[in-house]
Amino acid sequence: MDDRVSTLLPEHTGYKSLEVSVIPDATIRDLLLMRAGILGAHGDRGKQESFTVMANPNWEPVDTLRLLSKPARAPGIYQYSPIANSYLLGLVAEEMGDNDLLSLYRTKLVNPLNIKIGLLPVTETPPTLAKAYAERSNYGGPQGFGDITKIETYTSYGLDYHQADGRLSWAGAGIISTPTNIARWVYELMSPNGSAVSSAITTTLTESFADEWIVMTESRQKYGFHVTLTEHYLSDGRMILSYGHPGGGSGFASSILYVPSLDIGISIIANTEINYQTGSCEPSTEGSGPKLKYGLNPMSCIAIGFLETLIADN
Repeated sequence: MDDRVSTLLPEHTGYKSLEVSVIPDATIRDLLLMRAGILGAHGDRGKQESFTVMANPNWEPVDTLRLLSKPARAPGIYQYSPIANSYLLGLVAEEMGDNDLLSLYRTKLVNPLNIKIGLLPVTETPPTLAKAYAERSNYGGPQGFGDITKIETYTSYGLDYHQADGRLSWAGAGIISTPTNIARWVYELMSPNGSAVSSAITTTLTESFADEWIVMTESRQKYGFHVTLTEHYLSDGRMILSYGHPGGGSGFASSILYVPSLDIGISIIANTEINYQTGSCEPSTEGSGPKLKYGLNPMSCIAIGFLETLIADN
């Protein structure tokens, strides 16, 4: 956990080619906690440098890391930068596991559970994969909400949008699967009755949260080893805790939750960026703390709806 990336990737030519002022020599612990000091951010917003990476048929993960440009700061302060942190962890996993990331995911984690996943851009885009809907102008298209997989910026070059976008997501957000598989995964990973990993690893995950409240997708959470601890306040004033992670962007929104008090896994997936919409189901204050500036987003409200229904049924 406290080994540095340079120690684990001493012969990795791609890693050694990265700019050290932008990509700090962080520890695995810092990367997992999003506290490695990486400030850089990039997106698939129609910018030429990003598009060049997205369109590259010979893409390698370090090509995406080279898009980062902001000088890093000293590690220790939370800064959510999923692509950079997760990509570096992915490089370490491949190097130490002597296999590609998708094969490691499958053989070490999900195949024994009979869970089926793909990983973009390594996996060919399934014909049944949901189309991605968002404000098209955010992705190099015309104004208006619509199917961003049909934006001319991609289609005129003969690009599969999901494959192109996968080059900016990979270890950060490239997994493709079904809600059933993802709900099963979060249960098997986080439940004391799960079998994805040893009980010691599950305990490590559930005890990894830094003692600091942060806001992700307008929900108050604590961040651990690439997992969040979230407080859900129900309409009757009760508070329910969950482990999981929100997600959104590139025409999708997602939320996975494991609820310890109910011993259940929940997966919510939408093929629109609903988590970026305004609105809230929050009736008053967020527990004893201040009310969130914008209120809970729709995905958080949907999660609360699930929880209230499950509690009522039990």
